[in-house]
Amino acid sequence: MSNPGPYRYDHTVVIASDKTTTRGGYYDTEGGALNGNYTDFDVGCIVSNDLGQQGYTYGKDFYFEDAGCDEVCFSFKDPKIVTYIATKYTTKSREESIHG
Repeated sequence: MSNPGPYRYDHTVVIASDKTTTRGGYYDTEGGALNGNYTDFDVGCIVSNDLGQQGYTYGKDFYFEDAGCDEVCFSFKDPKIVTYIATKYTTKSREESIHG
């Protein structure tokens, strides 16, 4: 991960990318350009779109902090959003995440 924190907002969630989408990378390897892992990016889009449909605004209510290694990290202004995300998506605890 390229962003170990501190994050924009106090409340964070790490979402398991491999449990959220079936989209894979261009190749079966991590890397840049065409070797990029589109799985994590896809999850960032899915979750951001979902939150937008719930009435939340990107940059005001939540922020896509970082992605990689089958994890996507978001931070939230309101802890209620954390509860919503945890009930809808598979999340990882800080202890099992590289964000810990």
